[in-house]
Amino acid sequence: MDEQLILEERDIKSIISECGDQALSEPCLYNISILNYLLEFDHIKAGIMIQSLIQFGEDEIRFLQAYLSGENKHTELIKKITLETVEVLEFLINQVELNNELRLSLISTALEHLNSELEYSIEDSVSKYLQEHYFELNILLSSKERNQAENIAKLYSNASIRVAKLKPLSEQIRNAFIAKDLYEINVENLKIVLGNETDLALDVALEKDQKVYYYLLRNLERYLNAVDNNFNTVTSNEYLIKIIDDVSESENHEKLGKIIRNSSPDCIIQSLDVVRMEAWIFLASCQRFTATFNNISSYISINHGIDEYLERILIQNDAIVEHESATQEEKEKLTINILNANNLSAEHKVQLVNSLNLDNYIESSTVPKEMLPLLLESDLVEDCEDTYEHLLEEDWSTREHYIEASNKFHEYITPELLQGDLEAFLASTKITIEKKMSIVEQAIAYTEDCDKGGLVELAQFAINQDKTLPIDVIEKMASHGIEDQSIIKLLHPQIKLVPISQLINILTLMKADYPKLTAANGKTAKVPNNEENKAFLQILKNHELVSSFPPTSDPILKVYMKGKSKN
Repeated sequence: MDEQLILEERDIKSIISECGDQALSEPCLYNISILNYLLEFDHIKAGIMIQSLIQFGEDEIRFLQAYLSGENKHTELIKKITLETVEVLEFLINQVELNNELRLSLISTALEHLNSELEYSIEDSVSKYLQEHYFELNILLSSKERNQAENIAKLYSNASIRVAKLKPLSEQIRNAFIAKDLYEINVENLKIVLGNETDLALDVALEKDQKVYYYLLRNLERYLNAVDNNFNTVTSNEYLIKIIDDVSESENHEKLGKIIRNSSPDCIIQSLDVVRMEAWIFLASCQRFTATFNNISSYISINHGIDEYLERILIQNDAIVEHESATQEEKEKLTINILNANNLSAEHKVQLVNSLNLDNYIESSTVPKEMLPLLLESDLVEDCEDTYEHLLEEDWSTREHYIEASNKFHEYITPELLQGDLEAFLASTKITIEKKMSIVEQAIAYTEDCDKGGLVELAQFAINQDKTLPIDVIEKMASHGIEDQSIIKLLHPQIKLVPISQLINILTLMKADYPKLTAANGKTAKVPNNEENKAFLQILKNHELVSSFPPTSDPILKVYMKGKSKN
C-alpha cells in the first residue's frame, strides 16, 4: 500500500478488520493515514505498528521519514517510540532528516517521556548533540516534574554530559543536574550551585551540600582555574584543617598549595600537630601557621632544618611564642637552627632568639662567627676571651663590631688576641678611649711585634690623650721612622728621666737635623722652634753636646754644637 494514500476512517477500519490486528506490523500496512488514526483512536493497535517501526529497518526508516516530514501526529508517535525503544535518540539525531526546529522539538518530546526502566543508547554523536543543544531543548527549560527531571538527568549522566550553563534550565532540571554533578565548574555555575554571588569557597560548598563539595574536590584543577585569584578557596578557619586533610587524601598535593595560598587571610593553623605533614610546606610558604615554639620546632624536625618556606614564617614574625614549657636544651637546638638560617637578616635572627628567653649563654662555636657581635650586644654569648678567639679569622669589621659591643674587652685583651689589629684598633672611631687605654698601659707588650702603622697610631693616641709611653717604645718608634715631632712630643713629659745614651740613640734614629745633635763637633743644626725641642736641647747642653740655641721668634731654632775637646 502506498504510504501516502489518503484513507477515510471507514476504509481504515475495513482494512484492519479484513487483515487482522497483527497485519499492522507488516510494511504493507505502513500508511500515514492509518498511523494517524491509530495514534488518535486506538493506542493498543498503534502499539502493534510501533513495535514493528522501532526495528528501524529500511522500510521502517523510509516510512518514518515520510511520516515525520508531513503534518502528522509527531508528538504522539515519538512519545510512544520513546517508551518502547532505547534507540529513539539515535533515530532522531542520526537516522532521519529533519529541520532543526522539528528535530529539537521531537528530541525534547523524547526527553519529556523517558522510560525510567530503559537504559537509552547514547553514542558519541547523540551525546555531542545533547550537549551542544541542551539550552534549545524546551523540556530542559520548562520541566516542573521531579521524576521527569531525574530521568533526564540520568540520561545526561549516562552520556557523560556536563552543561556549561545551569542558569537557563528550569529549577527542577537544574536541581537534578546539580545532584548528579552534570555541570561544568565555572564561576557562573558555582554561584548558582552555592547560592552565593561572592563566596565560592570550598567550605561554603561543604556547608551547603557535601555532594557538591566532593564533586569540586574530584575536579580540583577545574575548580581552581574557575575561581583563579578572584575568590577565596577557603573562608572559614573552622574548615581549613578538614579541607587540607580531604585534599591530601585525594593526593592532590600540587593543588593543595594553591588552595592554601588563596584561602582567606584569616585561615591560620594554630597547631601543626593536627594537620597532615604533607601540608606543612604549603602552610609555611603561605605563612599560614602561627610561630609557636612547637610549630617551628616540629617543622624543623620533619624538614631537617629551616628551609626557604619556614623562613617566610619567621620573617613575618618578631618572636617565637608559647615557649614556656620548652626545655633549655630544646630552646638551644632551635636557637642554633635560627642562627644558621640562610635568608634571615642577622638582626632578625637575634630578635627571634632573644624572644626565647634563654637561661644560658649560647655556645659561640655553634653559631656563624659573623653573628657573634650582634649576639654579644644582646648578651646572648659570653663576653670573654674564648668568644673573641672565634673571630680571629674573620675580617676586621666583624672584630671591631664585637669590641664595640663588649663591656669587658679591656679586661681580657692581650697582644695575642689583638694580633695585627693594633693600627685598626687605635684608629677606630667606634672603639671607646677606655678600651684603647689598656694598650697604652701595656705598650711594651703590644709593640713587641708591631708594624709601623700600629706604632704611628699608638704615638698619635698617646699624644692626643696626653699619655706617656715607655722610653723603649718611643725608641722603637724612632727606629721605624715615626714622624720627628711625634717622637719629641712623646719624649717631652719625661725628657729629664731619659738616659743621655738612650736619648742620643733616639736622636740618631730620627730624621732631619736631629742626628747632628748627637756629637760635639762645632757644627750647627736646625730644629723647629717649640718648647719640646728647647727642653731636650737644654738636656743636651747640660751634657756638653750643645753650646747654645739663641732665642728667636723665627719658627726655626739654630743650634750651635760644642766644639771637639783639644785634650
